Amino acid sequence: MKYWSGLHSCAEAMVLRKFFYLAQGLREQIRTGAKFTITFDLAWKVMKDIITQYYAVVDFPKGSPREVLKKAFALQMIDGDVWMDMLKTRNDLSHDYDSILIQEACGQIVTIYIDKFYEFSRWAEAMSRELTQ
Repeated sequence: MKYWSGLHSCAEAMVLRKFFYLAQGLREQIRTGAKFTITFDLAWKVMKDIITQYYAVVDFPKGSPREVLKKAFALQMIDGDVWMDMLKTRNDLSHDYDSILIQEACGQIVTIYIDKFYEFSRWAEAMSRELTQ
């Protein structure tokens, strides 16, 4: 349940920033980057939990976001290459010491990546409802 509420909380905060990040400048962009990183980490960990608990797949490196994303794609939990782009952005942002990368990535975060978080959230909620019926 922590993952679900955390995923929703971070995604909701990012939606607000979707409309304000350009006007607010660098401080809001940095906050957006931090929220993105947290949301991404929660999302891949939820995927890992679903893969191992629901699908009972255990023959992959569970500590690797890349491997979890590959397995989630193979199981049709997510689609497209955008999640790999998101992983690259998340990794790059951890080395953004002069805030150049966040300025470049912020547009993608609030216009593309947030939608992927919501797509996965809807899929996961549908899966959860299916399991409780």
